[in-house]
Amino acid sequence: MKIKNTIHEKYAVKTVVPILAAAAFAIVLAGCPTGFVQTGSGGTSGAFSGGGAHSFGAQWIAEQQEGRGKDETINEGYSIVKAAAFVTADVFTALNAAAESRQDLHDGYVYFLVKSQGDAAQFRAAVRKLNGILYAQPDYRYDVPKAIQSDEKPPYRTPKARASVHPGALKPFGTGDGNVNEDPKADLADWGLTAAHALEAFKAYDASDAVHPVLTAIVDSGVNSLHEDFYDGNNHSIVLYAKSSLKRGSDVICKPLEPVPINDNWDDVGHGSHCAGTIAAVGNNGKGICGVSHANTKLIAYRGLSRTGGSSYSVYSCLGDLAEIITELRKEPTSRDTSVFAGLPADVKNYPKLTQKTVPVNISLGGYSIHPYEVEMMNKALAAGILPVIAMANDGKTVASYPAALQGVLAVGATSMDDTKAPFSNGGSWISVCAPGESIYSCY
Repeated sequence: MKIKNTIHEKYAVKTVVPILAAAAFAIVLAGCPTGFVQTGSGGTSGAFSGGGAHSFGAQWIAEQQEGRGKDETINEGYSIVKAAAFVTADVFTALNAAAESRQDLHDGYVYFLVKSQGDAAQFRAAVRKLNGILYAQPDYRYDVPKAIQSDEKPPYRTPKARASVHPGALKPFGTGDGNVNEDPKADLADWGLTAAHALEAFKAYDASDAVHPVLTAIVDSGVNSLHEDFYDGNNHSIVLYAKSSLKRGSDVICKPLEPVPINDNWDDVGHGSHCAGTIAAVGNNGKGICGVSHANTKLIAYRGLSRTGGSSYSVYSCLGDLAEIITELRKEPTSRDTSVFAGLPADVKNYPKLTQKTVPVNISLGGYSIHPYEVEMMNKALAAGILPVIAMANDGKTVASYPAALQGVLAVGATSMDDTKAPFSNGGSWISVCAPGESIYSCY
């Protein structure tokens, strides 16, 4: 078992917010679903000309963004193309390009990741003129998260010392009051659990009385499903299912997303496992730590980042896939489209009808611009009753970062151990909540 204490890091344009644990803490605060008015959905077929109401002016937006000059965050040679369902990958061949991946979300449209042999901007200009193409945009890079690791124990403050800083603090520390006293490393994560009142919430809500587990999701570098703190008291994995948009151990895109076997570890970074532990590490199991939602929780894990980073397509194709699966899980098992669950365990397809109003998904990444494909996948998630819980960024500035600044998401800032705003955390009027974000000890 590996557990690590990780400190905050810098956040750069189009760079993942590394280990902003505040977002993971806040994921359990998800409330009623809210979102954009969804456009560009439905089973439309037949002939199209690009753009228009079908994609909220995405064609125009993509052209304007691309016309601003060279963007260092573009994934050179790669484009994301949205097309009507009748469009096949063959249309790209004549334009000296080839489809690397195809995603069908069964809504009348398909999304291609296309690699150009020549100039990608020229390819996009040409493909936009073809029948059935709704938009074409560059694929944008996300840097690999770089964790700052420390083996030192976070500073312990006595209840008296804590009360002098924050009079409303719980006393005694949360892990000392009987909820998770069987977790040998829990005291290393104690301050965050106490500040978030997580354990007090579990006293008011007896998870053992719940009819169904709480579903929560994460899109990150994957999850180490072998970790002992991701197994419940019956030695069953709390991971409902896991999928990856990238081949194991590489940044090669999957065609399409690939199911990850339970009891396997595809997380070659550690960031996703760390966030997942903060969210849902099992409590009172005599092992490691406990997460904020440490009982009766099922985790859905997506790997959209590798050791070398990721891109708009690798990350947001995961979010689109999650939206499609959650939509099906809200139906009776006998009414579901079984093709949506291809490659996943039978107990996922046969999962009881999901009545949970909101499914939170932790996404600790972002950049200082947003693009049509990313917005569209966020829309699909919100329409499916999924609440994206997004990190505010770690620049210590009041500057918009995306997707945190989008309408309808839960944007999370970070607090320090004295329960005040962390100096590295970004601010802005779009912030929804703050949560513990430094010296967070979690799974790896």
